[in-house]
Amino acid sequence: MAVPAIMAMSATPAYAGSNTTKMTISSAGQSLPASGATPVTVMVTDAQDVPLGGQSVSLLGPSNAVIATPTGTTNGSGVFSTTVDLKTPWMTPGSTVTLTAVSGTSSAAQPFLVLGANMYANVPLSQYDRVFPSPVVSITNTHFAGGNGAAVLADGSVWTFGSQAALMGDGSTSGRNAWGKVPSLSGAAEVVAGTNGGSGLGFFLVRLKNGEVWGWGANGAGQLGNAASQGTVTNVPVKMDGVGDAVGVAAAENASFVVRSAGALWAVGSNNVGTAGLGSDQGIRPLTQVAVGVGVVSVATRRNGGYCVGSDGSLWGWGYGFGSYVGGGNGDSHASPLKLLVDNSGAPLPTNFVSVWAGLARAANFNYAAAFAVTADGAVYGWGENGNGQLGQGDSSPRSNIYRPTLVPGATNVSRIYVSSRSVTALRKDGTVMAWGETELSGIGTTSTPTAVAGLRPITGLTKNAFNAYGQERYFITGSEALTVDVAGATLTAGAASTVTATVTSGGAPESGVPVALSATAGSVLAATSGTTSSAGTVQTTVTPDTWTTPGATVIVSGSTDFGQATDSLTVLGANMYDSFPPAQYARVFPSPVVSITSTYTGGGNNAVVLADGSVWTRGSQPELMGDGSTSGREAWGKVPSLSGAAEVVSGTEGRAGFAFFIVRLKNGEVWGWGNNRSGQLGNAASQGTVTSVPVKMDGVTDAVGVAAAFNSTFVLRSGGALWGVGSNYVGTLGLGTDQGNRTLTQLAVGVGVVSVATRTFGGYCVGSDGSLWGWGYGYGSYVGGGNGDTHWTPLKLLVDNSGAPLPTNFVSVWAGLAKAADGNQVAVFAVTADGAVYGWGWNENGQLGLGDSAPRPNIYRPTLVAGATNVSRIYVSSRSVTALRKDGTVLVWGETELSGIGTTSTPTAVAGLRPITGLTQNAFNAYGQERYFITAP
Repeated sequence: MAVPAIMAMSATPAYAGSNTTKMTISSAGQSLPASGATPVTVMVTDAQDVPLGGQSVSLLGPSNAVIATPTGTTNGSGVFSTTVDLKTPWMTPGSTVTLTAVSGTSSAAQPFLVLGANMYANVPLSQYDRVFPSPVVSITNTHFAGGNGAAVLADGSVWTFGSQAALMGDGSTSGRNAWGKVPSLSGAAEVVAGTNGGSGLGFFLVRLKNGEVWGWGANGAGQLGNAASQGTVTNVPVKMDGVGDAVGVAAAENASFVVRSAGALWAVGSNNVGTAGLGSDQGIRPLTQVAVGVGVVSVATRRNGGYCVGSDGSLWGWGYGFGSYVGGGNGDSHASPLKLLVDNSGAPLPTNFVSVWAGLARAANFNYAAAFAVTADGAVYGWGENGNGQLGQGDSSPRSNIYRPTLVPGATNVSRIYVSSRSVTALRKDGTVMAWGETELSGIGTTSTPTAVAGLRPITGLTKNAFNAYGQERYFITGSEALTVDVAGATLTAGAASTVTATVTSGGAPESGVPVALSATAGSVLAATSGTTSSAGTVQTTVTPDTWTTPGATVIVSGSTDFGQATDSLTVLGANMYDSFPPAQYARVFPSPVVSITSTYTGGGNNAVVLADGSVWTRGSQPELMGDGSTSGREAWGKVPSLSGAAEVVSGTEGRAGFAFFIVRLKNGEVWGWGNNRSGQLGNAASQGTVTSVPVKMDGVTDAVGVAAAFNSTFVLRSGGALWGVGSNYVGTLGLGTDQGNRTLTQLAVGVGVVSVATRTFGGYCVGSDGSLWGWGYGYGSYVGGGNGDTHWTPLKLLVDNSGAPLPTNFVSVWAGLAKAADGNQVAVFAVTADGAVYGWGWNENGQLGLGDSAPRPNIYRPTLVAGATNVSRIYVSSRSVTALRKDGTVLVWGETELSGIGTTSTPTAVAGLRPITGLTQNAFNAYGQERYFITAP
């Protein structure tokens, strides 16, 4: 039966907004049908709830949904209107979906209840109207043309519709076509229908999960078991007296049956012609136990009688003997249960029956019935009316009725049966359905042979046997379908394929033949975007994130079916940097973008990185530099567990063959270090003189804004612009005067605030807040920058370039590094001005100073303009070449670059083919390899 609408359900809309606007997203009843365009409005108001017209609005919904007008403008009443079609007809009723509205900087998200229908109905079979707020678990109807229906939903609520007001169960004085909730009932388990005769009023019985039984409608014969309302018609549910342990219910003409928890069968109401099986007294009977003699596990009814299955697998029948529908083989009535012993051939019946089912079997006639009993192994025995082949015997017209149980040869693996007025439907244990009789189904028609009904979703339930002699009223309840999407592994790797498996189940069992659409976010590529589930209920494909997917990005793989969506999301391991030479993307191993990277100078090297999430990771040959207490090195990157909130990492050395150390500055201003602390360079007194394999905190520092490391020494730039040093001051490395011993954390006498610091093996450099340039340390080769070989124990202000002309006064940063392979004494230094000009001095054997000179190249001992390097922001000096990052994200190189197409050159040359670069290696002590990293934008 087509039902136009469900009764409205109320809900309170959600509000969201900024200080100036609020938005409310609404639909009728705050619900959306699983399929079908539904009006939705977005109201935009100010903080005082005054409607705002002319506001731009965008509406977003689930991936399957079609929004007729996703963007628009509010009218004069502050309302934007559109329609939303979820396009998921078989979505589980009672699910929720969220619509999100965006207007300017404000947004609002509103969940909506999904109205659906997990069942097929009527002829031809098609999905029932999508009107239920929870899945249907039990449904029945009454016998009148047009009928009345009642359903129990998975949430325990009871709903009704139909022509008879008394059967609405809500006190109505008129019938209704729309399904409505019976307000006084909850916790329901099942519903059945009974009749008051061929044209009289019916009644409904509901069994609650707590064992109570409630009923409404006709109670003239006391069939509702409620003494207070006996002899009346009640339009609201009344409780059956004395029953709190019901495990099953059934209804006949003016009589009701209750199976109780101990297996006893009880009956109440009219015992006319033995309907209730309570003996020869044909009057109205109170609730009385039926004398079956064994515990009962299943009960079924016809108009004037019934059937049951005993706990020992026996089969019983009773009631009016018309046509011998009792099943005993003659026309006798049986006022008490008769045990059925033989089939129609006289052979003994099985003793493993588990259920019995019955119903009216002739249109417009309430006396004709057909009954079926099902064994534990799914065999079916039937007897009774056979005019339309209802007994499934494969016979041709005219067909004879059968008066004893007879095997239905074509019905196997059956779990339950529904008998309508002209046909029979059997549900098999695998969720498929068979039909026979006058089925009215396309491709089956009228047949006496059980025939599979094709094209159905897996079925879990049928109509509860109902008294309907006028229509088929056939409902097939579908299983609880579920879609899952699983991407193999705990993470994805950028550029690598991972297996995606979408699985569809119904009632927990695999469901084949279901179309599934797939999609992926973050620029990931699916090998297949759709498929149909296999016999295992699966669709498989692969997903491959783009090679340059931002490390730590989340890829969401979504699956969609006509009943809903599912997703799986994984974090991508990637690498937002190029490595060494030739420039190629680094191994894609990081769970967050790299923001700072450094390396040590020892052969094979050790590396440390800081990621955007503030974590610190290490790898390499020296176990002390792992930072996690390791006793051996490792090639794989591993997280330093004790550090978080990191901002940058630098490395220092003890010499070409000594232990190195790492220094990390945290975003909160603290400084931590690990590795060699034999000169106290980690600034931690408790571990001074040792090598520590876990980070220790630098004493007294909580305001660091920059760090650098040299030979057994460390520099800290603090928030006020003061530069401090700690560790070895050998040959003036720290710039702390002539005392060459190990020094505690001490401020350098620069004379101005410092904005940038760089180091070499035995000295360092800084830039003042006034744009001045300073150098100090061992004078070997005059790398201090003052033009002579003197050692400078304290910072020397550099005033002139190599020609004697005054240096600029707008320097902003300084960079230095080892410049000769396998020699820790030779360095090259570069200072960058605010406008991106570069001045360099120091070692120039391979053209590292970028002066365009040809071999042999002299070293330069005062800052000299690098004419070919412009618009530069930072520099990295490796052991044989120099890399300059320009403000536009491009890169220049010079020296012994080892890059294809560039080679060794003294002229700054652009590196082609790179993504935009945002960072370079933090200056590192590595005299053996280039260890050149180009960090790209995340």
